Amino acid sequence: MRKRLGLLILLAAALIPFAINCGKKAPPLPPIIIAPEAPSGARVRQSGDKLIFFFQMPILNTDEETPADIEKIEIYRLKEPRISLGETAQTLPTQTQPQTQTQTQSQTQTAQTQTAAAAQTQTSQTQTQAQSQTQTQTQTQTQSQMTQSAPVKEEEAREMDGPEFKKRSELIAEIQRDQIEGYLRDNMFLITESVNVQEGSEDLQNWYYYGAKVYNKKGKSAGYSKFGALFPAIVPKPPANFTAKLAEKEIQLDWTAVTTDIAGKPVPEGTVRYNIYRGTTANFAPEQPLNSDPLDVITYKDTAFEYGKSYYYFIRAHDSKKKRAQESEPSNVILIYPQDTFPPKAPEELNVVSAREGMVLIWAPNSEEDVAGYNIYRSTTPGEGYTKINKELVRETTYTDKDIQQGQRYYYVITAVDSAPVPNESEKSTETSEVARKQ
Repeated sequence: MRKRLGLLILLAAALIPFAINCGKKAPPLPPIIIAPEAPSGARVRQSGDKLIFFFQMPILNTDEETPADIEKIEIYRLKEPRISLGETAQTLPTQTQPQTQTQTQSQTQTAQTQTAAAAQTQTSQTQTQAQSQTQTQTQTQTQSQMTQSAPVKEEEAREMDGPEFKKRSELIAEIQRDQIEGYLRDNMFLITESVNVQEGSEDLQNWYYYGAKVYNKKGKSAGYSKFGALFPAIVPKPPANFTAKLAEKEIQLDWTAVTTDIAGKPVPEGTVRYNIYRGTTANFAPEQPLNSDPLDVITYKDTAFEYGKSYYYFIRAHDSKKKRAQESEPSNVILIYPQDTFPPKAPEELNVVSAREGMVLIWAPNSEEDVAGYNIYRSTTPGEGYTKINKELVRETTYTDKDIQQGQRYYYVITAVDSAPVPNESEKSTETSEVARKQ
């Protein structure tokens, strides 16, 4: 009994700290800040004498559940002098000392040869001189190979953290809720800043770093977007005479080659490249070019389009020796609304056989993917007077004409019809004929 009582006392003592802690309050957790997520996809492009900073507008708040309610957007910019890299060719020191030593050794050997001339022939002297010349040439070639040029590195923006950007940047734009819509292109926010791209200007010597912050009605923000950066450059003039021509499976774009820069100076032949931009609205965001690689030709075929949709195109030029984002002003904008007005080709291999059930027609299927069916035309006169005898499109590549008279010769042609909103019908096939057999 005493032993059991002792165990109970020990158990009670052990539980006392837990009982005390259960009533103790934990330290308060920091409040959860609900604010629009930071903008994403920040980038900078040059268009002529303007820098375009654009980013993806946030859709959700930081809780990743509730829709972002944006009251204000702030745009910040930091200018920083460029560090020109250029061609940093490094030439190893010319090794003149080994040459001198070789020459001295050669002279000593020659002197010794002359001293021993009584014991050696003229042929031996000639061989010695030839060996000395060979050694000197070998050393010269080795020195030439050792002279190397370091590869040219492309100038890149440096990594910049939030605290440094906050300390050194300046607020250049503050856009209120009722103004935001005017900056949106396909849910991308675009803002431009003019720069001086005349040769020797200070703007050409600076990197431009941009960042954005979005706020809700309570003035809460999730912080800066990722930073976009670019330095302006002297760019080519915009392409001229930009045209578009619709074919059945492509939209062909053509333009005139650019030969001068924005200041009117000639550009080196073969250095201008082109980027094509396409959107489905007039104010689309020129986020990425349609072409994956810059074009060195003045024509392009767009095959990734759909009939019945609007497409807007423009093109920009850039110097292949500079950054791809450093582009000219856009060319003229083209709007094209492709409609399928292209009929299938005429069906081929039409044959007719007189059978007990009627006149049986068979033909080869058309290869076009949008063929919806076929129409059958009949006449009793060759080459004219055809009448369509099917009430609905024939989906198969065979048809039996049962409404016939025995002994009558019938002439047939068929057409293919596509599935366009306004269907296109092909030309008539080659005529074929047969006499209806007697039953």
